[in-house]
Amino acid sequence: MKKRDPQTLLSDIRHHAELGIRIAATATRDQFLADEPMQLALTRVIEVIGEAAGRLDQDTKNRLSDVPWHEIIAMRHILAHAYDILDLDRLWETAMDDLPKLVEVTAAEITRLDEVNT
Repeated sequence: MKKRDPQTLLSDIRHHAELGIRIAATATRDQFLADEPMQLALTRVIEVIGEAAGRLDQDTKNRLSDVPWHEIIAMRHILAHAYDILDLDRLWETAMDDLPKLVEVTAAEITRLDEVNT
């Protein structure tokens, strides 16, 4: 597997967080809980976020120490390997509360990296 640079991984995280926000914005919590295709879509974007987070180098994670990297990666493992204990309410809360913050932090770091690299 080709190693990806932190800026690309952060871009992947931001992109998928934005997708998750857009998915969640189309429904209420009750609609989400009743919509299996929406649940699967949100599960997938959060899995990708967790996978990309797991590939980030430790220096980047340390620089963005306010981001709960361990929890993001742990959620990805639950979604991928422990699907039978998935908490849909927690998935919804992640989309509504955590993804917007993740977009903000990753966008700022991408901008910073752009400035450093030019």
